[in-house]
Parts: sequence; C-alpha cells; structure tokens
Amino acid sequence: VNCFGDLIGGLALLTVASQGVEVDWSLVALGLLLAAVVGGALIEGAVQIALGSLAFRFLQLSMMQVTVNEVFNIYGNYPSRIFPSLVQYLLTFALPVAFVAYLPASVILDQTGGLHVSTALAWGAPLIGVALFALALRVWGRMSRQYQSAGN
Repeated sequence: VNCFGDLIGGLALLTVASQGVEVDWSLVALGLLLAAVVGGALIEGAVQIALGSLAFRFLQLSMMQVTVNEVFNIYGNYPSRIFPSLVQYLLTFALPVAFVAYLPASVILDQTGGLHVSTALAWGAPLIGVALFALALRVWGRMSRQYQSAGN
C-alpha cells in the first residue's frame, strides 16, 4: 500500500514540476522516463540483494543496510554536480545513486553538458540497472552456496 502512495505522490510531483520547466515530452523522453524508473528500481534492488547476500558471510549487516538506504534517500535527492568530484565518483560508481535519478533526469531535461560522465553513459543509465541486477543475482547465487544452518 505504501508503494502506491509513493507512486501517486511521485506522479503528482512530476506533473507539477514539469509545468515549471521546459521538457520536450517526446516519445523518446517518455520511454526514457519509463526505462529510468524501471532501471532505478533494479539498481536499488540490486544493491539490496548484494547486501543481503553478504548475510551469508557476515551476521551483522543491519547498520550497513541502514547506511546504504540513507545514502540513497538523502544524496539521491540532489544533483551530483553540487558535490566534490570524489563524492560524485563515489555516488556514481561505488554506490550507483546517480544512475537512479540524476543521470536520467539530466538526459530528459537536456542538461547533459555538465555531467561528470559521458552522455552515452547517462543515456544508458537504465541498462546499468539491468546489468547490476543480473550481477547481484549472480553474487546471491554464489554467496548462498556458503549458507550453513545453525541447526535446531
């Protein structure tokens, strides 16, 4: 139920915000928007699966999961360019926050001139989600082989 509230709120915010900026809502832009939503969900899912797979090796991961969620929730709300170069790099390649919203939004808004990555990579942000999700599933599969029951 909560996810539907988030969806409705997000659509309302997108509708209101798009009235304040010039956006060419072509079929390409709409397609990229849809792909970016799916790709972003896959990225966040991939990160959660990868973290969850670490539970097969390490018992105490809750603080790491909380920290990663906070990074996505806090830093994902801001354009990457406001951060120093090192932080931009980390939020793009160490923890792929920039691929969830900032890079696709920059492409949709035709604001790719100041990006810290190539325009082609920004256009491919949804595909990064597919690749990371596939990688996370492989990590899960490998790590799950290490599972040993504590027994009863």
